[in-house]
Order: sequence, then C-alpha cells, then structure tokens
Amino acid sequence: HNAIATVPEIFKRGLRPTALEFVQEDAVTIAEKKSEKKSHFSGGKAYLMIEINSASEEELERMAETIAEICEQNNCVDVFLAEKKDQQEVWETRGKFYELLKEYTIEFLDVVVPPAQIANHVDQVQRISEKYGMWLPTYGHAGDGNLHTHVMKARLNGGNVEWLDESEWKERYPKVRDKIHADALSREGLVSGEHGIGIIKKKYLPLFF
Repeated sequence: HNAIATVPEIFKRGLRPTALEFVQEDAVTIAEKKSEKKSHFSGGKAYLMIEINSASEEELERMAETIAEICEQNNCVDVFLAEKKDQQEVWETRGKFYELLKEYTIEFLDVVVPPAQIANHVDQVQRISEKYGMWLPTYGHAGDGNLHTHVMKARLNGGNVEWLDESEWKERYPKVRDKIHADALSREGLVSGEHGIGIIKKKYLPLFF
C-alpha cells in the first residue's frame, strides 16, 4: 500500500513526472527468474519507477530530492537513483512484465481509476486475491490510474511458479474478474484505460456508461 499511496502525495507537491510506474514484487520475481538476471529492484513488496525531466540540473536535483523525501515519508525501503547506464535496464525490465506473465494468464485486466483511488483499488485487488485464492500480479501506469492485473492459472510459491489444475480456477476466475471491475466502477473508474474494448470486456460497458 505504501508504494502506491505515494503517488497522490507526489502530485500534491506539484510534481509531474514524465513517467510514474507501479509494480508488485511478484512480477519482478518472475522477470528475474526467467531472465536469470538480478534486477535493480530489491527488498520491497512493491516498487515505483519514476522518471523526471528538467531544463536545468539544479531543478532536476531539487525534484529528485523532493520525491525521495516523499517516498521516505511513506516508509520506502530504499530510493535508487539510476545512472544513465542503469535507466535502460530498469525500463527494459518493466517492458517485459506482460510477456513474462502471459504464459500463466487467464485474462489481462486493464482498468483505470482516478489516481487518488489507485491505492484503494490495489488494496481491494489484494483482498480479492486472498478471498478467492488466486494470484493477481498487478502493475501499471500509476500516474494516470491505469492498472494491469493478470488473473493467473498458476500460483507463486517461494519464488517458483506452480500451475493450478483447471478445476481450481475455472469457477473462481469469473467472480474475481467481476469483483475487480465492480471495484473500479465503485471508484468512478473505467473497464479499460489503455488496451480498448473487445468481446470479453463488452458486457461490462453498460455498467460504466
């Protein structure tokens, strides 16, 4: 909760990062396991990737210090300032999450909620995960409230992925999907923030409009 709850605080201070991404620990675990390479993410349950730009070094440094201060006030484990050589690796890792999780995914959800509600939505997804016993790794564009939750047909156990039997997820999966969409609706969100409406999401449109 602390990581994603930091996002509104950054905006309240008048900062507008050019990129602000959120990712949970389990997506990073899969990325590291499949690439057999340790990433720059370490020690947390969730992470924020924040990119800032400025016309001057002084302003950039001030922005970085303010963001670090906000993160520390929200109990972050560490603030990593990526040098040029590390920045590409960080964003490459982020760009691989979908492909790395796709193999185990029943459905990829793409809800968007107001940024002020994003922490509450992530908390609710976690409660849904616990209630139905399904793995729901979540990441996304925290700056605009667009979150990607994978409904999985596997579980993560001690860093290892274990496939579920179809009987373990077939009945629970539609309930999980409906609960996540219902929560987005309750927060004045939308069924899709980025990837559009297809056959699967079509039935939810009357709920949102």
